[in-house]
Amino acid sequence: MPLDTVLHPSGLCFVTLTDKLKKRIGFNLFNFKTQRIVRIKKSDYLRFKFGPPFEEIKNQMKDYLTCSVETNSQGYINVIYPTGEMGIFNKNGLLVWLGDLAYHEKPVQSIALVNNDIWTVCPEENAIVRYKTALNRFDFRIGGKNAPVFSNPCQVRFYDDQLYVCCKDTGQIKTVQLNDFVIKNYLSFDSEIYDYIRYQDKEIVMLSTGTYII
Repeated sequence: MPLDTVLHPSGLCFVTLTDKLKKRIGFNLFNFKTQRIVRIKKSDYLRFKFGPPFEEIKNQMKDYLTCSVETNSQGYINVIYPTGEMGIFNKNGLLVWLGDLAYHEKPVQSIALVNNDIWTVCPEENAIVRYKTALNRFDFRIGGKNAPVFSNPCQVRFYDDQLYVCCKDTGQIKTVQLNDFVIKNYLSFDSEIYDYIRYQDKEIVMLSTGTYII
């Protein structure tokens, strides 16, 4: 199971644990065209995760592996951890905001930017929530403990004007149309799901049984 995955122009970067005792990690690239795995430098992985100011950002972080990263239209790099801790860096890599995001006092994780608003998942509330940047607060929720549309959502992505939500326990990916908030089942698997990534005509899923191109 990769510790992290990041899209690369040639394929998919992934980080693996190479030595559990010494806690060593390796950086690799699966090339879509050649269908081969090659070793890459740590700097290559960081560059495609955080963008050009990756060195400045990395130097301000204790953990660069477990965070979800999205860059908005103004070039601000949004970083959020599974604990709900979030930081925003400008295009020069300077930290301009740091705080904790929580919904009903429960941490949120993952990030999908839509018109500079932030969509996240709240696994403990079985919900996805929108953080309205203009209001500096959460203003909209879909799902919830009493309306279990999403079961333990762990990841949200934004493609083709809709959200893709990974529901870890049920192995499902659900879509949410943002013009009317209609929810549909998109894909289902027989094992837990952790992530869904789209690249050109390829769809990549991370399951408990492995990482697959579908």
